[in-house]
Amino acid sequence: MNERKLAEDLLVYLDRGKSMYHSAAESVARLEKAGFERLNMDEAWKLKKGGAYYTLVNDSGLVAFRLGNKDIKDTGFKMIGAHLDSPCFRIKPNPVIEDNGILKLNTEVYGGVILSTWFDRPLSIAGRVMVNRKGKVASEFVDFEKPIAIMPNAAIHMNRDVNDGFKYLNNKHTLPILLMEGDKEVFKERLAELLKVKKEDILSEDLYLYDTTKAVFMGEDDEYISAGRLDNLAMSHLAIQTIIDSKNKEESLFIVVSDNEEVGSRSIQGAYSQLIPTVLKRIMLAEDASEEDYHVALAKSFMLSTDMAHAYHTNFPDMADPTNKCFINKGPCVKEAASKGYITDGLSNAKFKAICKKAKVECQDYVNPSHIRGGSTIGPITESVVQVKAVDIGNPVLAMHSVREIGGTKDHYSMYKVLMEYFKEG
Repeated sequence: MNERKLAEDLLVYLDRGKSMYHSAAESVARLEKAGFERLNMDEAWKLKKGGAYYTLVNDSGLVAFRLGNKDIKDTGFKMIGAHLDSPCFRIKPNPVIEDNGILKLNTEVYGGVILSTWFDRPLSIAGRVMVNRKGKVASEFVDFEKPIAIMPNAAIHMNRDVNDGFKYLNNKHTLPILLMEGDKEVFKERLAELLKVKKEDILSEDLYLYDTTKAVFMGEDDEYISAGRLDNLAMSHLAIQTIIDSKNKEESLFIVVSDNEEVGSRSIQGAYSQLIPTVLKRIMLAEDASEEDYHVALAKSFMLSTDMAHAYHTNFPDMADPTNKCFINKGPCVKEAASKGYITDGLSNAKFKAICKKAKVECQDYVNPSHIRGGSTIGPITESVVQVKAVDIGNPVLAMHSVREIGGTKDHYSMYKVLMEYFKEG
């Protein structure tokens, strides 16, 4: 796959991933098209050498793997980790608030949102809804698709301090106006129409706001990408694509695309759960491996924890480390932190750079400036729940956690080449 085709496919993936559930569904569709077989967690697994499989937990925790012809205890697993949730706004239960005939939605912040970037945007709603289908609870995905809500700024004539550090309040200013005519029941009625059920059959919802603006290329030669949810759907896209494209038939390949990283990963579908060790153990049990074989395999395994990194921002130069600046379209970043917010150490750093060298891709070092704590990833979480060595890596972006982030077209292809090299036999 060439650079342009891969980038165009990323834009499609981003636009379809309107919620974590839709991102998981799009990932599943791609895996199934490539011949991956679904495994259900509540059924016994029967696996074959050379087989390609996936399993889905709670609609948004995805694991996929290819079983190599060699015994896993002899090779270990080659693993890639990513996550498919992004900062946004969750819609609370019983959400509609009426004020002088105007309807608005009660919301709460999901993850580290840059609040100001969500204002004056055409917003829609997507997620999943639990409905009563003939006496049984069914989990169904929903997407309003068209802009039906907006968070308008106050006019500067009424809010003279808006450019002087105005503080947006989550319980007041980030309640989007619902662009529907009717009473407080109209939202549930429209939801029921989309699902083709009675509103009384709607049991509960996991719904989120999203910006309806499409992902686009930017720059004279389309060398940049502007989109929502680059963090971290860009890495999820590559994890899915590389396990599909890999030709390695001898070693076992494993990817996990988990949920809820932006809020701590503490869910059954998050990296802090038993999702990864459970699936790894079940793979080994299906091969009649012993407990000892399982631990031997883990000791021989390695994970690339893939998340986005911070690019150097020329308007905020003090927010970059003086000797470790990363730039868009200059290659993947290896992320380190003394706090272990990133799990990289000298050994895993060297291993990743060796892979980059084989792939003929330049890489960059990322370290938080010493006066800023920075963020974290699933890397440290993974090492805390399963005994697997890992490295934290990612592509540099600007405006991380904004409703629109900026990344590099070349970087996406460079990371693809690195992950494909990593998945090669040997």
